[in-house]
Amino acid sequence: MTLKTSLLLMGFVFLHGKMVNISSPLPKEISKTTLLTMKTVYEITSSNQGCQIVGYHVTYLKEKSAEAYEMIVRGDSLTQKVRRLFLASEAGDYLYFTNINSVNDCLKYQGKGDSVFVVLVK
Repeated sequence: MTLKTSLLLMGFVFLHGKMVNISSPLPKEISKTTLLTMKTVYEITSSNQGCQIVGYHVTYLKEKSAEAYEMIVRGDSLTQKVRRLFLASEAGDYLYFTNINSVNDCLKYQGKGDSVFVVLVK
């Protein structure tokens, strides 16, 4: 990784952290073992399938480095790629589930514009 790429990534992590702190709920602490048993994003959001989630973004931030990984997921399942993020996670890492799109907008967090769910791996 070049110095320029590293600096850009560190800037992203800092700004993303600031944005999440302003507009998101407190992190939901979930153990890595529990994360690995989950099958759908409904289990993360504590909602039911009546919400009809059609897609979401997940960003994984490692606590001990400036590494960040983001992916866009179609549908409501926790795909193999998302599960690989869970496998790579360690205690203290964060997973941000954002831009959760549902057919009937039932996931809007406390009536705010965007649905954001933060998971702190314990």
